[in-house]
Amino acid sequence: MSTESTATKPAASPFALPAMFGAESVQRALHDGVERTRAFWDEYARLEAQGLAHGRTMVTEGARMAGETFGYAAQLTAEWRKLSLEATRRTLEMFAPAGR
Repeated sequence: MSTESTATKPAASPFALPAMFGAESVQRALHDGVERTRAFWDEYARLEAQGLAHGRTMVTEGARMAGETFGYAAQLTAEWRKLSLEATRRTLEMFAPAGR
């Protein structure tokens, strides 16, 4: 029977991975993982910048449209006042004697 404990065997220790698979393979796998993580965050940053640009455009366009809407509303109310005054004047002319 063996007197060596299972904790000291290379397969039982996570620190023995480089010895089991070769330090170069583990290093390459770790490097690839870091590169994939970097690529993910680079893509995330690109998409985030694109989203922020779209958001800025939407806010700018919304503000422009709101300004145009206020101008149009002011124009409509001015026209309504003008038409209302003209209708009132014509109504009074219909009931007023012609000589006055």
